[in-house]
Amino acid sequence: MLLLVFLGAWRLVWMSRNSDPRFYLFLKSPAGRALSRIFRWDPLPKVVETDRPDEALTPDEREMKRRWRAELEAGSDAQPAAQVSYRSLRFRMEFPNLKFYLRSPYVIASDEPLQNIQQIVQTLMEVERGIQAIFGALETRAPEGADIEVLIFADAARFQSYRRQLGQDDEGLVGFYNARRDRLVIFNAASAANDESRKQIAARLEAEYRKELGASAGGVSWIEWREAIAARLQRDDALQTLATVRHEAAHQLLFSTGIHSDFRAERPWLEEGMAAYCETPIPGEVDRLRVRSLALERENGEWIGIAQVVNARDLKTLGKDARAADAAYSQAWALVRMLMETERRSAFFDYIRFIRDPAHVSEVARAPAWELLCRRMRTSEAQMAEDYDEYLEELWR
Repeated sequence: MLLLVFLGAWRLVWMSRNSDPRFYLFLKSPAGRALSRIFRWDPLPKVVETDRPDEALTPDEREMKRRWRAELEAGSDAQPAAQVSYRSLRFRMEFPNLKFYLRSPYVIASDEPLQNIQQIVQTLMEVERGIQAIFGALETRAPEGADIEVLIFADAARFQSYRRQLGQDDEGLVGFYNARRDRLVIFNAASAANDESRKQIAARLEAEYRKELGASAGGVSWIEWREAIAARLQRDDALQTLATVRHEAAHQLLFSTGIHSDFRAERPWLEEGMAAYCETPIPGEVDRLRVRSLALERENGEWIGIAQVVNARDLKTLGKDARAADAAYSQAWALVRMLMETERRSAFFDYIRFIRDPAHVSEVARAPAWELLCRRMRTSEAQMAEDYDEYLEELWR
């Protein structure tokens, strides 16, 4: 008996370390929830009930809800008080010093006033409409009210502190979606709050060019040059922020609407490829930066085969450096874009439905991802690889 218990525990540990979807599906069962409390396993995502009657609220929760309702009723863009769900209430109590805005299906918290983040909010709404228009046939649930959580920081130190708190290791991130919290976190790099940082960068560049070229350009032209550099940096920050918002918001919506499973059935190529597909202002547009990334990687002779990309459990580990990993993400984007073409889309959607179905979890966990994709797309592995290579050639023309 003890041997069986030991083998069962070892199997669960092995599955958890290998991100096996069967492990996360098990955590949704009564036995899994009980064991997760004992061993402190973190379910995906953390479940916070959407609603709770007022009589079941704590005094602090009731007071916060009362104040929030009063704010909504007094605001110029007042929305129904019923949109203050229990999930949203807990979110606000976690960040009592931030400003909160309800824009269905989002509840947005920020350290800036609404006018400073209006472009980000507008982009979030555009992504939500785009996901619904393109992938609506795959949705299994619709967000109700304003329950999709978004955090927007202008304060870089605060963003970095929260990033570390959630275990996101990449210091270069300007935004991320945390599936365990089901929360989108954005650093508003283009905010006026970061003007000083841009000025310091412009001044450093000016000093370097002055040293190289001398002072022959004259004082006025150097001032104009410095101002132009600062303005360009702000434009670049805005473009990077909005591209990140579109990518990470797509992750959040694909998860929140049930297009992706809640037990990690999808491999990274599918998650990242679909998010990258939504990265451009119009989802599915040709992303020239990604096309160039792929062309450079092919020219350098450091090409990673598409089967390896699809089979990978972590795209960041592919290749020898960050550039190669970025090319793997671009390959995932290119493959999704190919599969979204009219003649392939129906089979691709059927593939997505198949892998997220709990009835198929054992097959999804055991079968090589590339072989399963080709089989569900009703083609051979050789033909799929050939079609993909031809598709890349079309992008490069």
